[in-house]
Amino acid sequence: MDFPKPETTPPPYHSTEASSSQPQSPPQIGPSGIEFVRDAEYLIESFLPAYAPPTAPPTYARSALPMPFCTPQIAVKFDSAFARGYNFELQNAVGISQEEFLQFIDGLNLAMTASPPLRVVNTVGMAIGFVYVEPTTLNFDLTLEQPFHWAMIAGTVIQTTAQIGMHVLSKTLTDRYLRAANQRLFKPKGLVVRLCTTAAMEHLVMHSGTGKGPSALSKIGRGVGTVLLHAPLPFSSRIVRAIADKPPTVHASISSVGDGRSMPLSTQRRLASLDGHALHVDLDVPPPAKVSGVMDTMASWGVAFDAYRNRRKEDRVEQRRRELERVNYQLQAIGMSPRPANAPVAAPMSYMEMELMGRKERKHLRKAAKRARRRERGRNGLLSGVIGPKETKLERKVANANLLEHWGTGQVVWLVVMNADLDSEIEGIERADSMDNEEHVDQQAWQAEMVRERDQLEEEEDSSDEEDEEHHHHN
Repeated sequence: MDFPKPETTPPPYHSTEASSSQPQSPPQIGPSGIEFVRDAEYLIESFLPAYAPPTAPPTYARSALPMPFCTPQIAVKFDSAFARGYNFELQNAVGISQEEFLQFIDGLNLAMTASPPLRVVNTVGMAIGFVYVEPTTLNFDLTLEQPFHWAMIAGTVIQTTAQIGMHVLSKTLTDRYLRAANQRLFKPKGLVVRLCTTAAMEHLVMHSGTGKGPSALSKIGRGVGTVLLHAPLPFSSRIVRAIADKPPTVHASISSVGDGRSMPLSTQRRLASLDGHALHVDLDVPPPAKVSGVMDTMASWGVAFDAYRNRRKEDRVEQRRRELERVNYQLQAIGMSPRPANAPVAAPMSYMEMELMGRKERKHLRKAAKRARRRERGRNGLLSGVIGPKETKLERKVANANLLEHWGTGQVVWLVVMNADLDSEIEGIERADSMDNEEHVDQQAWQAEMVRERDQLEEEEDSSDEEDEEHHHHN
């Protein structure tokens, strides 16, 4: 495959580019927080180093980084920001300082909030394209992203030609920003930056995985499964979990990745899963720098609120996990429940220890013991044999949260900084670096995407309504 040679001087990112190299005025944001005039040049000049025409090939080694640097989105939303972090190997190996790298992430997060990418690195048959196909190979592809947003990004659709059944999409602010970041910051140092699905990232970084991504539940839709997990119907969530792929055990806390106050715990767990395969991400970094008021002007509230809202939701889940682990530990202590996998063996609780417990704790423990006995009696029933034993309300909520977090891990997009030679594993990567600012989509693909966007939005609305009703009930 022949890759296009880099331009000596990058062409303008807009046909209406100003004659001056400096932006004349910041873009304006519409009332929705998504619609604004996408002045890519303003964002690029504010957050990326100046473009320097190459005078010689990069002097850095072909394998400049010992391992890739990977950081995920902080929420399961197509326009979510990426976790801000750094590793000083970027400075030691290729000379990218912490300030320089964090400015790049800050600019990318603003671009994601306003105008998410059209293309990400994917694996064949990952259902992130238009139609889910059972995978047969694990070739990489730069796929048109499918997180249900083409019709929701203002200005993306620039032309619809019904006569020939073709739709023209404008490359988004994120696409243009990443293209410039590679030209200005990463490629001169022997690196590239790519946005990857979880499956693609794991295969690039860990050299593992099947590329299958979604489980068999995808055939009926994880969106439907999410609604059923929240539905107040008997056995609905147990049925979903019985047919879904099994998530790993999620403990109430992981001491090696912090306490969740600076970053959602789910993000920290995702980063911890790459230990030994990717550079460690230090999350203890300075807050976003406000360059010429860009952070105030371009959706800084949107990014900050997204992170805050996600942490509040996860705080409730973590509280449930801690409560469930405490109850299970006490049940083990009096011999009323089998020991969970990977949990420490508890010695029998003495009479003195029982006396030292508060009255409410003893009452709560007695109720939990009764529920455990009832579950043991009903464990061998016909329905329990199919969908698992009966659960308490707390156990159901924790199990549902674990599955949703597991699904979320498969849905987030990762920012991956890697050695440039790994680009050879990605088919069609030249489309990401092309200076062409348009994408062409045929009528069949367009129609399928619009139907998918509609269905996904309806499912998300149903799920959100269920969560709001449940939260209101508990408050």
